[in-house]
Amino acid sequence: MPWNYTSALVMARTKTADVRWVEEEKLEMDKYIYVADDPTAPLHVPANKGNEAMVYLTYIIDHHDSLRDFTVFVHAHRWSGHNNPFLGDDAVQMLRQLNAERVMRDGYMNLRCSSGPGCPTWVHPKEQGDDKLAPIILKEWDNLFPGEPVPDDLAQACCAQFAVSRKQIQSVPLSKYQHWRNWLLETEVSDYFSGRIFEYLWQVLFLGENVFCPDPAVCFCDGFGVCFEGQDLEEWHSLGDQQWKTGARMDVLKSLKADHKELSGEYLDRINGWYKELQIEMDGYGKRRENITVIARQRGQDPKIRAEAASSRNNASPNSRW
Repeated sequence: MPWNYTSALVMARTKTADVRWVEEEKLEMDKYIYVADDPTAPLHVPANKGNEAMVYLTYIIDHHDSLRDFTVFVHAHRWSGHNNPFLGDDAVQMLRQLNAERVMRDGYMNLRCSSGPGCPTWVHPKEQGDDKLAPIILKEWDNLFPGEPVPDDLAQACCAQFAVSRKQIQSVPLSKYQHWRNWLLETEVSDYFSGRIFEYLWQVLFLGENVFCPDPAVCFCDGFGVCFEGQDLEEWHSLGDQQWKTGARMDVLKSLKADHKELSGEYLDRINGWYKELQIEMDGYGKRRENITVIARQRGQDPKIRAEAASSRNNASPNSRW
Protein backbone atom coordinates (compact mmCIF):
# COMPACT_ATOMS: atom_id res chain seq x y z
CA MET A 1 0.00 0.00 0.00
CA PRO A 2 1.26 3.54 -0.61
CA TRP A 3 2.89 5.23 2.34
CA ASN A 4 2.86 8.91 3.15
CA TYR A 5 5.85 8.45 5.43
CA THR A 6 9.57 8.15 4.90
CA SER A 7 10.83 4.65 5.63
CA ALA A 8 14.03 2.64 5.86
CA LEU A 9 14.64 -1.06 5.37
CA VAL A 10 17.47 -2.40 7.52
CA MET A 11 18.70 -5.87 6.66
CA ALA A 12 21.24 -8.20 8.22
CA ARG A 13 22.97 -10.44 5.68
CA THR A 14 26.09 -12.51 5.17
CA LYS A 15 28.37 -12.42 2.12
CA THR A 16 26.79 -15.56 0.67
CA ALA A 17 23.16 -14.44 1.07
CA ASP A 18 21.30 -13.68 -2.15
CA VAL A 19 19.49 -10.37 -1.62
CA ARG A 20 18.95 -9.39 -5.25
CA TRP A 21 15.23 -9.50 -4.59
CA VAL A 22 15.44 -6.24 -2.64
CA GLU A 23 16.41 -4.24 -5.75
CA GLU A 24 14.54 -6.38 -8.26
CA GLU A 25 11.24 -5.77 -6.47
CA LYS A 26 11.83 -1.99 -6.36
CA LEU A 27 10.68 -1.53 -2.80
CA GLU A 28 10.14 2.17 -2.19
CA MET A 29 12.20 2.37 0.97
CA ASP A 30 15.68 3.62 1.77
CA LYS A 31 17.78 0.47 2.04
CA TYR A 32 20.54 -0.25 4.54
CA ILE A 33 21.93 -3.72 3.94
CA TYR A 34 24.69 -4.60 6.39
CA VAL A 35 27.10 -7.44 5.63
CA ALA A 36 27.85 -8.95 9.02
CA ASP A 37 30.85 -11.03 7.97
CA ASP A 38 32.60 -8.54 5.66
CA PRO A 39 34.46 -5.70 7.41
CA THR A 40 35.23 -4.13 4.01
CA ALA A 41 31.58 -3.81 2.97
CA PRO A 42 30.16 -0.27 2.70
CA LEU A 43 27.80 -1.13 5.56
CA HIS A 44 29.38 -3.42 8.13
CA VAL A 45 29.41 -3.97 11.88
CA PRO A 46 32.18 -3.63 14.50
CA ALA A 47 32.28 -7.42 14.91
CA ASN A 48 30.34 -10.36 13.55
CA LYS A 49 28.67 -11.22 16.86
CA GLY A 50 25.09 -11.59 18.00
CA ASN A 51 23.56 -12.30 14.59
CA GLU A 52 21.03 -9.68 13.42
CA ALA A 53 21.05 -7.89 16.79
CA MET A 54 24.49 -6.43 16.04
CA VAL A 55 23.26 -5.07 12.71
CA TYR A 56 20.06 -3.59 14.12
CA LEU A 57 21.82 -1.86 17.01
CA THR A 58 24.59 -0.57 14.74
CA TYR A 59 22.07 1.01 12.40
CA ILE A 60 20.26 2.72 15.28
CA ILE A 61 23.50 4.01 16.77
CA ASP A 62 24.72 5.31 13.39
CA HIS A 63 21.39 6.97 12.50
CA HIS A 64 19.82 7.82 15.85
CA ASP A 65 19.49 11.52 14.97
CA SER A 66 18.59 11.09 11.29
CA LEU A 67 16.01 8.33 11.25
CA ARG A 68 13.18 8.02 8.74
CA ASP A 69 9.60 8.19 9.98
CA PHE A 70 9.77 4.46 10.60
CA THR A 71 12.27 1.67 10.10
CA VAL A 72 11.67 -1.97 9.23
CA PHE A 73 14.24 -4.49 10.43
CA VAL A 74 14.37 -7.79 8.53
CA HIS A 75 16.44 -10.86 7.69
CA ALA A 76 17.96 -11.45 4.26
CA HIS A 77 15.80 -14.32 3.04
CA ARG A 78 12.75 -13.49 0.95
CA TRP A 79 10.74 -16.66 1.56
CA SER A 80 10.76 -18.02 5.09
CA GLY A 81 8.54 -19.45 7.78
CA HIS A 82 9.63 -16.41 9.80
CA ASN A 83 7.29 -14.36 7.59
CA ASN A 84 3.50 -14.51 7.50
CA PRO A 85 1.90 -17.60 5.92
CA PHE A 86 -1.14 -15.66 4.73
CA LEU A 87 1.18 -13.62 2.53
CA GLY A 88 2.90 -16.66 1.07
CA ASP A 89 5.78 -16.51 3.57
CA ASP A 90 7.02 -13.76 1.23
CA ALA A 91 8.95 -10.81 2.65
CA VAL A 92 8.09 -8.68 -0.39
CA GLN A 93 4.36 -9.11 0.12
CA MET A 94 4.81 -8.52 3.83
CA LEU A 95 6.62 -5.23 3.22
CA ARG A 96 4.22 -4.07 0.52
CA GLN A 97 1.13 -4.78 2.58
CA LEU A 98 2.51 -3.45 5.85
CA ASN A 99 0.20 -0.80 7.28
CA ALA A 100 2.48 2.13 8.04
CA GLU A 101 -0.35 3.79 9.96
CA ARG A 102 -0.29 0.98 12.51
CA VAL A 103 3.46 1.32 12.95
CA MET A 104 3.23 5.08 13.43
CA ARG A 105 0.22 4.78 15.73
CA ASP A 106 1.61 2.02 17.98
CA GLY A 107 5.31 2.83 17.67
CA TYR A 108 6.35 -0.82 17.46
CA MET A 109 5.02 -3.72 15.42
CA ASN A 110 6.32 -7.26 15.30
CA LEU A 111 6.02 -8.32 11.64
CA ARG A 112 5.00 -11.84 12.64
CA CYS A 113 1.38 -11.84 13.75
CA SER A 114 1.07 -15.55 14.58
CA SER A 115 1.41 -16.22 18.30
CA GLY A 116 3.77 -19.14 18.11
CA PRO A 117 6.51 -19.55 18.69
CA GLY A 118 7.01 -16.85 21.29
CA CYS A 119 3.57 -16.12 22.76
CA PRO A 120 1.62 -16.04 25.01
CA THR A 121 4.53 -16.78 27.36
CA TRP A 122 7.87 -18.17 26.34
CA VAL A 123 11.00 -17.49 28.39
CA HIS A 124 10.84 -17.69 32.21
CA PRO A 125 14.20 -16.38 33.47
CA LYS A 126 13.57 -17.17 37.13
CA GLU A 127 12.53 -20.77 36.58
CA GLN A 128 14.89 -23.73 36.52
CA GLY A 129 13.88 -25.89 33.59
CA ASP A 130 15.04 -27.34 30.29
CA ASP A 131 15.18 -23.98 28.52
CA LYS A 132 18.87 -23.18 28.00
CA LEU A 133 18.13 -19.53 27.21
CA ALA A 134 16.41 -18.67 30.51
CA PRO A 135 19.42 -19.14 32.84
CA ILE A 136 21.61 -17.10 30.48
CA ILE A 137 19.13 -14.23 30.55
CA LEU A 138 18.93 -14.48 34.33
CA LYS A 139 22.71 -14.34 34.64
CA GLU A 140 23.12 -11.46 32.16
CA TRP A 141 20.03 -9.42 33.07
CA ASP A 142 21.77 -6.94 35.34
CA ASN A 143 24.49 -6.45 32.72
CA LEU A 144 21.86 -5.64 30.13
CA PHE A 145 19.43 -3.71 32.35
CA PRO A 146 21.29 -2.51 35.44
CA GLY A 147 19.00 -2.05 38.43
CA GLU A 148 15.92 -3.35 36.59
CA PRO A 149 14.04 -6.28 38.21
CA VAL A 150 14.25 -9.61 36.44
CA PRO A 151 10.88 -10.34 34.78
CA ASP A 152 8.88 -13.49 35.42
CA ASP A 153 8.15 -13.84 31.70
CA LEU A 154 9.53 -12.61 28.40
CA ALA A 155 7.40 -13.09 25.32
CA GLN A 156 6.78 -11.87 21.82
CA ALA A 157 6.26 -13.70 18.55
CA CYS A 158 9.48 -14.81 16.88
CA CYS A 159 11.63 -14.07 14.80
CA ALA A 160 13.38 -10.70 15.24
CA GLN A 161 11.64 -8.88 12.37
CA PHE A 162 9.77 -5.71 13.28
CA ALA A 163 8.96 -2.10 12.40
CA VAL A 164 9.56 0.85 14.73
CA SER A 165 8.71 4.52 14.44
CA ARG A 166 11.37 7.20 14.76
CA LYS A 167 9.63 8.56 17.82
CA GLN A 168 9.74 5.18 19.55
CA ILE A 169 13.39 4.57 18.73
CA GLN A 170 14.37 8.04 19.90
CA SER A 171 12.38 7.68 23.11
CA VAL A 172 15.29 5.49 24.23
CA PRO A 173 18.57 7.38 24.85
CA LEU A 174 21.38 6.68 22.41
CA SER A 175 23.55 5.64 25.35
CA LYS A 176 21.22 2.68 25.98
CA TYR A 177 21.71 1.32 22.46
CA GLN A 178 25.46 1.80 22.81
CA HIS A 179 25.37 -0.07 26.10
CA TRP A 180 23.49 -3.02 24.56
CA ARG A 181 25.84 -3.19 21.58
CA ASN A 182 28.85 -3.06 23.88
CA TRP A 183 27.40 -6.00 25.76
CA LEU A 184 27.21 -7.93 22.48
CA LEU A 185 30.79 -6.99 21.64
CA GLU A 186 32.17 -7.95 25.02
CA THR A 187 30.04 -10.89 26.14
CA GLU A 188 31.39 -14.41 26.27
CA VAL A 189 27.90 -15.75 25.56
CA SER A 190 27.96 -17.56 22.20
CA ASP A 191 26.52 -15.85 19.11
CA TYR A 192 23.75 -18.42 18.99
CA PHE A 193 22.46 -17.46 22.42
CA SER A 194 23.35 -13.75 22.45
CA GLY A 195 21.35 -13.25 19.25
CA ARG A 196 18.43 -15.31 20.58
CA ILE A 197 18.39 -13.30 23.80
CA PHE A 198 17.59 -10.17 21.81
CA GLU A 199 14.87 -11.98 19.89
CA TYR A 200 12.85 -11.84 23.12
CA LEU A 201 14.14 -8.44 24.26
CA TRP A 202 13.29 -6.03 21.44
CA GLN A 203 9.92 -5.27 23.01
CA VAL A 204 11.74 -4.54 26.26
CA LEU A 205 14.24 -2.23 24.55
CA PHE A 206 11.70 -0.21 22.58
CA LEU A 207 8.62 -0.35 24.80
CA GLY A 208 9.78 -1.32 28.25
CA GLU A 209 7.27 -4.21 28.06
CA ASN A 210 8.29 -7.74 29.01
CA VAL A 211 5.38 -9.39 27.20
CA PHE A 212 4.15 -8.15 23.82
CA CYS A 213 1.53 -10.47 22.34
CA PRO A 214 -1.16 -8.58 20.38
CA ASP A 215 -4.29 -10.36 19.16
CA PRO A 216 -3.11 -12.20 15.99
CA ALA A 217 -6.39 -11.59 14.12
CA VAL A 218 -6.19 -7.85 14.79
CA CYS A 219 -2.52 -7.78 13.81
CA PHE A 220 -3.22 -9.54 10.50
CA CYS A 221 -6.17 -7.30 9.66
CA ASP A 222 -4.94 -3.91 10.86
CA GLY A 223 -1.30 -4.67 10.08
CA PHE A 224 -1.52 -6.35 6.68
CA GLY A 225 -5.10 -6.31 5.42
CA VAL A 226 -5.80 -10.03 5.97
CA CYS A 227 -9.06 -9.96 7.91
CA PHE A 228 -10.45 -13.21 9.26
CA GLU A 229 -14.07 -13.55 10.29
CA GLY A 230 -15.30 -15.32 13.40
CA GLN A 231 -13.39 -18.54 14.01
CA ASP A 232 -11.71 -18.60 10.59
CA LEU A 233 -8.23 -17.99 11.94
CA GLU A 234 -8.58 -20.79 14.49
CA GLU A 235 -9.89 -23.10 11.75
CA TRP A 236 -6.94 -22.18 9.51
CA HIS A 237 -4.50 -23.20 12.23
CA SER A 238 -6.48 -26.35 13.02
CA LEU A 239 -6.37 -27.37 9.36
CA GLY A 240 -2.63 -26.80 9.43
CA ASP A 241 -2.32 -29.15 12.38
CA GLN A 242 -4.33 -31.75 10.46
CA GLN A 243 -2.04 -31.31 7.46
CA TRP A 244 1.00 -31.88 9.65
CA LYS A 245 -0.47 -35.04 11.19
CA THR A 246 -1.55 -36.38 7.81
CA GLY A 247 1.87 -35.64 6.36
CA ALA A 248 3.50 -37.57 9.21
CA ARG A 249 1.29 -40.61 8.46
CA MET A 250 2.19 -40.36 4.77
CA ASP A 251 5.88 -40.31 5.70
CA VAL A 252 5.41 -43.51 7.69
CA LEU A 253 3.90 -45.24 4.67
CA LYS A 254 6.73 -44.01 2.41
CA SER A 255 9.30 -45.28 4.88
CA LEU A 256 7.53 -48.62 5.09
CA LYS A 257 7.74 -49.03 1.32
CA ALA A 258 11.38 -47.92 1.25
CA ASP A 259 12.41 -50.27 4.05
CA HIS A 260 10.53 -53.26 2.67
CA LYS A 261 11.09 -53.23 -1.07
CA GLU A 262 10.06 -56.86 -1.21
CA LEU A 263 6.45 -55.94 -0.48
CA SER A 264 4.10 -56.94 -3.26
CA GLY A 265 0.62 -58.01 -4.05
CA GLU A 266 -2.34 -57.24 -1.83
CA TYR A 267 -0.30 -55.71 1.02
CA LEU A 268 1.44 -53.25 -1.29
CA ASP A 269 -1.91 -52.36 -2.87
CA ARG A 270 -3.28 -51.59 0.58
CA ILE A 271 -0.36 -49.27 1.40
CA ASN A 272 -0.74 -47.47 -1.91
CA GLY A 273 -4.46 -47.15 -1.28
CA TRP A 274 -3.95 -45.71 2.18
CA TYR A 275 -1.41 -43.28 0.78
CA LYS A 276 -3.86 -42.06 -1.88
CA GLU A 277 -6.56 -41.57 0.73
CA LEU A 278 -4.20 -39.51 2.87
CA GLN A 279 -3.16 -37.47 -0.16
CA ILE A 280 -6.81 -36.66 -0.85
CA GLU A 281 -7.19 -35.62 2.81
CA MET A 282 -4.08 -33.46 2.55
CA ASP A 283 -5.33 -31.75 -0.62
CA GLY A 284 -8.68 -31.10 1.04
CA TYR A 285 -7.07 -29.41 4.04
CA GLY A 286 -4.94 -27.31 1.71
CA LYS A 287 -7.91 -26.17 -0.38
CA ARG A 288 -9.92 -25.25 2.70
CA ARG A 289 -7.00 -23.25 4.09
CA GLU A 290 -6.53 -21.48 0.77
CA ASN A 291 -10.27 -20.68 0.69
CA ILE A 292 -10.10 -19.10 4.13
CA THR A 293 -7.02 -17.11 3.13
CA VAL A 294 -8.59 -15.78 -0.08
CA ILE A 295 -11.73 -14.65 1.77
CA ALA A 296 -9.66 -13.01 4.51
CA ARG A 297 -7.62 -11.09 1.95
CA GLN A 298 -10.80 -10.00 0.16
CA ARG A 299 -12.25 -8.77 3.45
CA GLY A 300 -9.04 -6.86 4.04
CA GLN A 301 -9.83 -4.68 1.03
CA ASP A 302 -12.78 -3.19 2.95
CA PRO A 303 -11.64 -0.03 4.79
CA LYS A 304 -14.53 -0.38 7.25
CA ILE A 305 -13.47 -3.87 8.33
CA ARG A 306 -9.88 -2.75 8.76
CA ALA A 307 -10.97 0.29 10.75
CA GLU A 308 -13.01 -1.94 13.06
CA ALA A 309 -9.94 -4.12 13.64
CA ALA A 310 -7.84 -1.06 14.39
CA SER A 311 -10.35 0.22 16.92
CA SER A 312 -10.55 -3.15 18.69
CA ARG A 313 -6.82 -3.35 19.38
CA ASN A 314 -5.36 -2.51 22.76
CA ASN A 315 -5.70 1.26 22.83
CA ALA A 316 -2.93 1.75 25.36
CA SER A 317 -0.16 3.68 23.65
CA PRO A 318 3.26 2.16 24.26
CA ASN A 319 5.52 4.40 26.30
CA SER A 320 9.15 3.66 26.91
CA ARG A 321 10.18 3.40 30.52
CA TRP A 322 13.66 4.59 29.75
